[in-house]
Amino acid sequence: MRALRIALLGLLLVGCASRVAVAEPFELESARDEARELTDELSALDEGAAAALRREASCEEADLCAIGAQICSLSERLCAIADRHAGDRELASRCADGRRRCARTRERVQEACDCEGEGG
Repeated sequence: MRALRIALLGLLLVGCASRVAVAEPFELESARDEARELTDELSALDEGAAAALRREASCEEADLCAIGAQICSLSERLCAIADRHAGDRELASRCADGRRRCARTRERVQEACDCEGEGG
């Protein structure tokens, strides 16, 4: 009877492990897809902010403070995804890129605009 219980427990553990092994790659790929979408959005905002700064658009006209805050928010979301999947190089790289973009945009926007209280 004891051998039967051990065998059943073993089968249960193997079944659970196989479900985890199948779920993890799916969850990771889903996280990578989400991170790619966030990176595309972040890149577009970053390019828009850089173009506005080059043409010396007014802060209000270009809404630079809000764009800067949004870039940093997207960066935080990317890093939260990377944190949930520690060890994944693609996600870690996207997080690091997002942080660089946030810092660079925050610095450049702050030089041009008074964003105090707006998160930029």
